Amino acid sequence: MAANINILPGFKRVLSYEIEVSKTAVKALSVSVFIVLMALGAYVRMPLPFTPVPVTLQTLFIMLAAVCLGCRLAGLSQLGYLLLGCLGVPVFAGAASGISYLTGVTGGYLIGFVLAAYTIGFLMKLRGGLLWTAVSFLSGFFVLYLSGTLWLKVSMNVTFQEAFSLGVAPFMPGCCVKMIAALSFYKTFRNKFKGF
Repeated sequence: MAANINILPGFKRVLSYEIEVSKTAVKALSVSVFIVLMALGAYVRMPLPFTPVPVTLQTLFIMLAAVCLGCRLAGLSQLGYLLLGCLGVPVFAGAASGISYLTGVTGGYLIGFVLAAYTIGFLMKLRGGLLWTAVSFLSGFFVLYLSGTLWLKVSMNVTFQEAFSLGVAPFMPGCCVKMIAALSFYKTFRNKFKGF
């Protein structure tokens, strides 16, 4: 009986270690899934004739990453996506890659992906509810489009108003549709992601 009592603390330590390793593995896998989703979202690309910025599904996956992973892991998934592209994997829109892509006209949006994912996840930590989640999404979009528009202005040498017309206005209807889809996802699955 005494031997069994002595084994118990060791067993608890092993079990605790196993659970911790499993959580880490799940988090790493989840981040990897969103890196892949961002790459796939870049391939769903619709160029517009009046702007150098294409329509993609990536903003949807940024919102979903924040909902599912929280601020740190969502931001990490976006950093991982950028790193893959910079290392030469063709994951950027139009199957592009390379660090030079970050200095192109859409480079501000790519940096904005990281900032938006973190912003949405951080704000969602502060409060719950569907309305606050919508506010969080809108705040993330604001950060993303501000980053993209400022870089568009600099790289194309246009006014802020022209950059806004090229890099924000055409995408507002699509962003509303994606936001409704992300809110619907959040409403359905919000209890599943507590603990991340």
